[in-house]
Amino acid sequence: MGLFNLISSNVSQTDLTCDDYTVYSIIIDNYIELNEELKKIINNHRELYPLTNQSNVRAWHSNWKSHEDNIQFNLVVDKVLGLCKLLSQEHFQREIDFECQDMWAIQYEKGEYTTKHSHHPADLSCVYYVDVEPDCSPIIFEGGLEVTPTNGMLLIFSAAINHEVPPTKSRRTVISMNMNEKGKHKNLITRDENISAVPISMPNSEEDQKIFLQQQLESFLTNDISDILDNYKSDKTTNNNADDQVLEIYKIFESTNINLTEEDIFNFLQIENRWPYKYFRDVENPQSGPSSIYGFDTPIQVITKENHVEKDSFYSKTGTFIFDEWKKYYDFGFTTMISDVLDLTPELRKLRSEILKISGMKVYGNFYLTNGGKKVQSSWLPHNHHYNVIVKIIYGDTTWKISDNNFNYSEGDVILIPPETYHSVIECPNKRLSLTVNLF
Repeated sequence: MGLFNLISSNVSQTDLTCDDYTVYSIIIDNYIELNEELKKIINNHRELYPLTNQSNVRAWHSNWKSHEDNIQFNLVVDKVLGLCKLLSQEHFQREIDFECQDMWAIQYEKGEYTTKHSHHPADLSCVYYVDVEPDCSPIIFEGGLEVTPTNGMLLIFSAAINHEVPPTKSRRTVISMNMNEKGKHKNLITRDENISAVPISMPNSEEDQKIFLQQQLESFLTNDISDILDNYKSDKTTNNNADDQVLEIYKIFESTNINLTEEDIFNFLQIENRWPYKYFRDVENPQSGPSSIYGFDTPIQVITKENHVEKDSFYSKTGTFIFDEWKKYYDFGFTTMISDVLDLTPELRKLRSEILKISGMKVYGNFYLTNGGKKVQSSWLPHNHHYNVIVKIIYGDTTWKISDNNFNYSEGDVILIPPETYHSVIECPNKRLSLTVNLF
């Protein structure tokens, strides 16, 4: 009899290193004492980081790299790493040393949930149940398998398996982890807050990868957009005309005049019922399958610190946006992300229509609005995406960090940020408004 309980193998195969597509479970020894300590760690961590970032998890959750932010979480990470190694000996016919790529804690309250997703390209995903109450929601895997959690239960499964948590009737506190075989991954993929990560075609060696990304950056910095596009490496699922499409859309951004003022944005924000607490998004990404951005989202969010967002304090209990409460954050200097704005003016509607003609896909545009100053973080911390991003500065001056270089942009400038390029706004001395469109 093995150490692990085989729950199901009723899932579809995908191309992973481990030729095993089963969900395994085990009750961890001495879990009562472990869970009591973990509950303290999670509660203390939440006090330090009360806000949460936008993701497919519709509940409070910590940063994706919480084991790096708070070494106390290694109490459970180290234990799970050891169990993953034992699992490889017992079921994968070889001993594998794993390392933790991501780790985050989630505290679900009544009615909260997680939409369907996977954690590919990680090797294994692990879910440990710290504190679950009766009648809490199960975790549902593709193929219809439902697992009802119990305290002390650890689930281990292929990271490629789609799974979700329906709205729960009672509280459930869990710790989730993604594990990779040591030395196999080069950390080229990072989690985006809205879209599940997908693999990209890159050179095999680390040195060639650095050269490839540097070539992209150099082409970008010299505004030779065609060189950037020519250097992109496409996989089998990529449209052969994708590079030409990005270049054409970039040129449309250059030629489009968007004349908006701060007062215009304030007037938009005061349109009654235009900005409900949750609205439905259904963008489809042909490279990663349907419903890459799918589900309910909040259209107005304030970026506070360390990629955390605030939204609840300026929405009423009925989901109505409260302009005066939001403006307190704006006046203090925080940056606001306003989602789904391409319907607000004739110029924006025309831009949306032109992009649709070129790409054949729905597209969502976001405003980034800032009052300016140096009191707070200017915007998101350095991050990257697996798709192209185009930014148009509508008004204001900003300093961006793109890869390892700083650049100043002002009204009318258009920025094309290639896939996998780290970027952030590091300084915004005065009022600014920019439009960002993601090209999946």
